[in-house]
Amino acid sequence: MRASTWPTALSRHCLCGERVSKPLRDREHRCTACGLAGKRDLVSAALAAFVRFADEDDPKAAYLDTTASRHVQIAFVQGLERALR
Repeated sequence: MRASTWPTALSRHCLCGERVSKPLRDREHRCTACGLAGKRDLVSAALAAFVRFADEDDPKAAYLDTTASRHVQIAFVQGLERALR
């Protein structure tokens, strides 16, 4: 399935749901809200598992389910930190 990057903004979000703005050249993710740190692309890939669709036929109807991503972050914080490094 295809998801628009505009509503999901995977590289600009954290698993905790916070928007973490960073320049494209910054390849490390560091969230000031929850402290999650890791490689930017790996954090984005982890977030992709939480993309949902209001309409599966419309890529622009994609959204990030931050409630689910936050739950996983809380449940697997130590293993997640290691995986993202």
